[in-house]
Amino acid sequence: MNTKRPWQAKSECPQCGARVDLDVGSPLLSCRFCRTSLYLCPDGPLAYFMEADRRPRAGVEALVHLPFWRFRGIRYRVRDGRIHGTLVDATTPAATGLPHRATLGIRPQVAPLTLLAHGRRMVRASVSDKTALQQAQTRVKLAEAERPELERFIGETQCLIHAPFLLRPVRDAGDGELVGAWRGAALRCALPADEFKRITETGLRPAATVSMRFLTLVCPECAGDLPAVDSAVGLICPSCLRGWSIQGQTYQPLAFRVLRTADPGPEGRFLPFWQLDLLLDGVPLETRAEMRRALIPYQPVPPSWENDPLRLFVPAFKLNPQVLVRLAGNISLAPFDDPAETADFRHRERAESLRLPLTEAAQAVKIVLCSLFGRNRNLAPLAVKARLRITAARPVFLPFRSRGRDYVEPLSNQSVPAEALRLGHFL
Repeated sequence: MNTKRPWQAKSECPQCGARVDLDVGSPLLSCRFCRTSLYLCPDGPLAYFMEADRRPRAGVEALVHLPFWRFRGIRYRVRDGRIHGTLVDATTPAATGLPHRATLGIRPQVAPLTLLAHGRRMVRASVSDKTALQQAQTRVKLAEAERPELERFIGETQCLIHAPFLLRPVRDAGDGELVGAWRGAALRCALPADEFKRITETGLRPAATVSMRFLTLVCPECAGDLPAVDSAVGLICPSCLRGWSIQGQTYQPLAFRVLRTADPGPEGRFLPFWQLDLLLDGVPLETRAEMRRALIPYQPVPPSWENDPLRLFVPAFKLNPQVLVRLAGNISLAPFDDPAETADFRHRERAESLRLPLTEAAQAVKIVLCSLFGRNRNLAPLAVKARLRITAARPVFLPFRSRGRDYVEPLSNQSVPAEALRLGHFL
């Protein structure tokens, strides 16, 4: 799986005007000159502008910038009882006139982009992100010899990239063609007369203006600095220890629980999980205790689990596919009880920020169930076809102790490599 440094873009700090380098698709802007940290809050998706490497011939060609959707995330597949996870980084057209299978390829990623912010005008995307994602997924499936029994796209980030094209007529009938104008571009496509006319009108007279707002990383409660974490959906203030979720252009209080099942120690940290209570239709399991007995019949069940609903703990931070599925499954079976009283963080304790939204964690549920039920030959065939409903969801933090190069949860002895946490910020 490729975890190299992400595609880069440049922008300006809204505070001091200095140049700032950004990761494409990331809303985090950190200026090393004035030490300002902000989240970018555009009216729509984050959008970027690619400079042309070729100039149009006067009177013959025109330069237009057409939008492409860029998707990045982990694609999970279940096939023959095995779970496969791969990083998907795909581009697909966001404007009609280009073939559905057209892609920017990988060459543009060696050149920096420019963030589209105030005052820049662009061609509006006419293909929705959902439609474009389906087209990208279809393109990947066509390249595979076998169809998976189940697949999910998890941890997805998306943005728009406006790529330069040379627009030229090819004959008197009014037809035309588009030729990629970035370095190393190999994309070329013919345009019928109606599409040539439409792109000429919209591409040379763009009608949309990008509007950008900024969310300062300052705690609404105590005005302390919030951690500058890429693509976070939930943050813990290190000063007042309150939690905040990022919703649009505002902060909202984040209700969470700390399951202090052990002391993490001075070098440890608390890692966030989504605690998901489930109802499964088509699977003869209704409680947490029944699931544990079916999957680990040789170990005792905590008495309180008899009254708990079926429950999974899905990491609320990004990890590579193998670690995420293993960790979710084994923590869900770990023999700890929910404490009767809610514990709180203590000052100087480190808590990882939430980087996987609840909607994405919900997408991972069936993948985790397939991994767990694979331990029982009677349950294994039921996971893919089962219908599920999430009845309750909340973020919880579990203590992990530092042990060598890993963080280890004491009760389950489940480890998370420190390097996997670091590389998760690039997913």
